[in-house]
Amino acid sequence: MKPIEIPNYKLNKHFNYYTFSDEDGRDVFYYHLDSEQIGFPYQISVNIKSFENNHYLEWCLWRLNEAKVYDEHFERYLFCLFRRALAYSEFNQFVLDEVILDKNGKYCPAVNKTLLKNYKKVTEDIPSFIYTDKPYSKRCSEIIFHLLKMQITRQHISEKCAPIERVDFEMGLINDSMKFAYVEEYDSTSNFFSEIVGKEDEHNEFYKEVFIMTTNENVKLIYLK
Repeated sequence: MKPIEIPNYKLNKHFNYYTFSDEDGRDVFYYHLDSEQIGFPYQISVNIKSFENNHYLEWCLWRLNEAKVYDEHFERYLFCLFRRALAYSEFNQFVLDEVILDKNGKYCPAVNKTLLKNYKKVTEDIPSFIYTDKPYSKRCSEIIFHLLKMQITRQHISEKCAPIERVDFEMGLINDSMKFAYVEEYDSTSNFFSEIVGKEDEHNEFYKEVFIMTTNENVKLIYLK
């Protein structure tokens, strides 16, 4: 069977996981063989559910997880999944973040494992880790920002968020740290969104609204009210 090749990308096999790296040697994707939980973000680095018309991707993942596929056949399905994922613009949202790469651009599974433990803690007890009127960006609370960004995909924005004007976003920047973070991340092409969460009543003791700034469809800044 002729091996599958993907121009500018290389499959790397490790002890218990695979990665794909780009032409510069930077890892952009991982797949874990012994993950305790199936799917994103524990087993695979892309959230297939966020891709439109994802039936083929779901089928590839099913073959990897359930079918009796070994050796070159396993890698062939992994190639097929990755090649199809690359065809979606959504893939750019899931390219491995620098926070889980070493100085050479290689994936660090130990660092990611720690992040995922934090991810579980944060999602189960948000008020203890995330605060209102605090900026979350690449330069501000990077780990929390990384975890939040995993949830705020293009699909999430299109289905649950409403576009807002720049001035409305700026009105919420009530302290210096928020203003400084905004200046660092703002671009003339940036877009702004908000999402109402929870009911505005006395029982909602945490945040009521999420504000998001994106540039080229990539989340750059988040704050909560």
